Amino acid sequence: MFARLLEMTVNPEKKPELFHKIKQEVLPLLTKYGGFVDVIPMEVELEPTKLYLISLWHQRTDAEKYEEESFPKVKAMYEPYLTMPLDVKLCKVDESIFKKLVSVAA
Repeated sequence: MFARLLEMTVNPEKKPELFHKIKQEVLPLLTKYGGFVDVIPMEVELEPTKLYLISLWHQRTDAEKYEEESFPKVKAMYEPYLTMPLDVKLCKVDESIFKKLVSVAA
């Protein structure tokens, strides 16, 4: 499993609009891709300008296909809410730990 980690610095007043855009436009786009698993949004409580989005993918090639085909459009959707350029990292997920987390959360 692979993850795309987006680190965003956002205008805190626009964060509700950004979450709405993610739910209404970005998530439906992601779900059209084979290999997409889910998105985990994380807000940093003590840093209201920070937002992290983790999208989970079955294989690296799934994430790379999305990156190539659709991420430029999605990035343009995010830009009005950002105060700094976003940072994107592709990460390998250690599934042995992840599966334990899922079973505990269920």
